[in-house]
Amino acid sequence: MRSNNISKVYNADQTAVFYEYLPKKTINVKGSKTVWVRCGGKDKERATAMLLGDSDGNKYPVFICLKQRASKVATTVQANLSSRFGFGVRVFREVDQLLLDWPSRIYGNPTAWWNSAISVELLKHHFGARPDMSKKVLLLWDDFSCHFTDNVQECAASLNVLLEKVPPHFTWSCQPADVAWNKPFKTQLRQFWIKCLQQQLRDHNNGTPFQMVGPDRTRIVEWINRTWNALPAATIIQGFRRTKLLYDDLDVPEVEQAEYSDDELLENMPRGSRLTAEEVGKAKAFSSLGKSNRWIAKELGRNEKAIRNLWKQSEPQNKSKKPGRRQVFKRRDVRRIFRLAIHKQQTSRKIAATMAPTVSHTTIIRILKSTKFAKYRKRKSDATAHPQTS
Repeated sequence: MRSNNISKVYNADQTAVFYEYLPKKTINVKGSKTVWVRCGGKDKERATAMLLGDSDGNKYPVFICLKQRASKVATTVQANLSSRFGFGVRVFREVDQLLLDWPSRIYGNPTAWWNSAISVELLKHHFGARPDMSKKVLLLWDDFSCHFTDNVQECAASLNVLLEKVPPHFTWSCQPADVAWNKPFKTQLRQFWIKCLQQQLRDHNNGTPFQMVGPDRTRIVEWINRTWNALPAATIIQGFRRTKLLYDDLDVPEVEQAEYSDDELLENMPRGSRLTAEEVGKAKAFSSLGKSNRWIAKELGRNEKAIRNLWKQSEPQNKSKKPGRRQVFKRRDVRRIFRLAIHKQQTSRKIAATMAPTVSHTTIIRILKSTKFAKYRKRKSDATAHPQTS
């Protein structure tokens, strides 16, 4: 940020918005293997919302991607993409009204997933008409393939936007949206869904069976915009502050030349290294007392995932057996193992108990899996099937 004279940082993060937020817990008879939860039949339908905010607490219009079945006619598909944001003629009448009612940009595709074409449109819409285009800005994006394609990077370079990739597996601590925005955003969306159900129950006539109705695309777009608009600016700034991305809070010494590249540092960075040496010592002491990972994380004020990663890091990387010679045994021991397995029909563990301590159980298993034992068994079975007569 200092080397490029950047004082404002942007963070964009796409998040899934489900049409129905079914509860994770319910009340039912104990011991039931299947529990049915009433819903409107849209618990699997989803939209994608791209949230964008900056380190000054400003929020920008949400880019929303809805599911839209593609036409089977190639010319119609091109017309939908070029002039109707991916929607058909009839559906676009509804979408056009939503574009007038809300500041969001709404796109449609068969999967409702984000793609590189929408990434380019987002860059042009939010950064293509800045007051000072000569001044560089920094945009943080997670490690999603559609964020760093060639056309996206070319568009960002032409707009003087520096794209910075959030390290994979570290978005929970390095991305402002994951740190502070998404949780209250999803909580408010769930509240809208609950209020919608309560209203349906109040309007229901007791003389007819109750039929729950899921929200449509108009209501989903309304919920997303109202939730994003209600999110306070302090929450946006808090995400940048907790990830140490506020320019006023920077306190980094000048470095002439880095000894390692960013990719090498990320590759060699241990997952549990975010714990200090004192915290690692306390975690190991608590673990020796039989405390759970959740208890240790709560006591240290850390994420439970960091505690689990600490134990993974502490495990030996090479789990192979210790080097050493194979067990030496005599040929008569091998013949005895063959006889016990074929004639006595004994298992490997029974054979190991009989042969102990001469031959180990592992060695017996290796012998029984050998080709020599297979030939011996075949020879004995053939002799039994065709006995020789004198």
